[in-house]
Amino acid sequence: MKIIIGTIVTKLIDIFSKKSKSGEKEQEIEIKKIDEFKKWLMIIGIIFIVICGLNELFPNLQVSPWWYSMTEKIINYILGGN
Repeated sequence: MKIIIGTIVTKLIDIFSKKSKSGEKEQEIEIKKIDEFKKWLMIIGIIFIVICGLNELFPNLQVSPWWYSMTEKIINYILGGN
């Protein structure tokens, strides 16, 4: 009887340890995704800032307000805002 209870307890411990290990791996993957996503978002943000800056230097480009609002959203996201 003790052997059966012992094996059941060890099986339960193995199940929970495997879930926690896979959970740690999922967190590491999510962190890598966020880091990679922020790098590309920074590049896109710089492009948007350059386009908005060119519009200020050359008003004939007539950049729409959409560019400014998207630039603001990107900057807020990068800085941790909503």
